[in-house]
Amino acid sequence: KGLKTYSGMINMNGTDQSTIEKCEIKYLNNYHYIEKENVSWYSSWGRTKWTNILSHGIGIGVFGNNNLITDCEIAYSSGDCITLYGSNNTVSNCVIHDANYLGADMAPIALGGVGNTITHNEIYNGGRGVITSLSAEEFHINYNEIHTAGLLNWDIGCLYTYDTDSKGGEISYNWIYDANPSNPEST
Repeated sequence: KGLKTYSGMINMNGTDQSTIEKCEIKYLNNYHYIEKENVSWYSSWGRTKWTNILSHGIGIGVFGNNNLITDCEIAYSSGDCITLYGSNNTVSNCVIHDANYLGADMAPIALGGVGNTITHNEIYNGGRGVITSLSAEEFHINYNEIHTAGLLNWDIGCLYTYDTDSKGGEISYNWIYDANPSNPEST
């Protein structure tokens, strides 16, 4: 509670029932390299096949269960600000911004796992997407202000998903705006 961190990730691998509260967490990750098995580009495309706590594109890596991140400012990462996997974790009442200035497949929040909740946050300034949902199931994305996607890429969305049917996921009561792709052909 009340920590200020600069220039380092937070590893919540296997962490259960923990809270990060009223913290200022900035410059989480400024290098990106992800190792994956030697397979063709197409079969390795799904991020769920290679994202893990050892991936260098993670800021706060939540790979445990029943954790809470609340009332924090989380900002400035070349990769994800929060990689929210595991199950039944919650990100609430936070300001999360300026992620993926590498322009890769990262976001202010990368969502996976089962039963995770993102609620009452302001989430903005993604190089590609703002919330990327990758194999997430039974999630809740509610009452957020989500804006300003596509600062570096043109294949974008404030909410960006692929390779999932979300199995009962819910997206409701959000204010979503300014998905402006940076496609040079559009200028």
